[in-house]
Amino acid sequence: MLIYRLCQLFTRYIGLSAPPPDDDWDYPREIQGIIKHYLVESSFGKEFLPESSLPEVVDQIDFGRLLPGASEDLVAFIRTKATKVFLTTLYSIDITGPKLVEVAKSFHKNRLTDKHLPIKDITKSSRCLHPDSYLRCKCSKCARAREKGITECPHHPALDSFHMKEWSIRKFDYFFSNQWIFCAPVFRKHNLQQFKKGLPRETILPFIFKGPNPRSGHFSTVFHMKVHAAHQDGHDLVRNRGKTHAPNS
Repeated sequence: MLIYRLCQLFTRYIGLSAPPPDDDWDYPREIQGIIKHYLVESSFGKEFLPESSLPEVVDQIDFGRLLPGASEDLVAFIRTKATKVFLTTLYSIDITGPKLVEVAKSFHKNRLTDKHLPIKDITKSSRCLHPDSYLRCKCSKCARAREKGITECPHHPALDSFHMKEWSIRKFDYFFSNQWIFCAPVFRKHNLQQFKKGLPRETILPFIFKGPNPRSGHFSTVFHMKVHAAHQDGHDLVRNRGKTHAPNS
């Protein structure tokens, strides 16, 4: 402990910042564990977070500890507009303290909300032109565009949040892959039209039971499936004193 303290004092003396205390790293990882606890396995082998579990996870987060010095507006934005975006970030990358606050501020500034999920892979489509971004496209066409002073990216402006140096290609890949955990579709009568064109291949379907005896036809195989209760009609979340439950029918 004495050696660790001396290292802290020395790095401050020579102008370097000391590494963050273990507690700073422990809390984001503790939240990763909370998220993991609420995940449910789909019949197809992948895990997803049920819609009914989302507020339960958020209720267990001490935002004052997680985002030190963050404004009330920023915390309110994360809790009400960008919950899935923020949880995907926490679940995907190890980042803490002031850097995590800056990432959250970037989401707020660019208005990146849960409505933008699932995001496109901007390293492969809607190519990034920002000269300082690790995600910038390095093809000759984009390089020539930057040489001409064209730096406005063709992707959605909300995705400018990923121009920050905190987002390497590897970290962005983790975010892109993990976002599907929080994006399992909700099937309700009023929104079925949006699924007519199909779902992205990465989608994790919220099916929690698959019948053992499929029926095969000329063009398809039909399975008997059970959809998670929170992802279909008849399940409305009721928030009461911090508890989340389904109302009695």
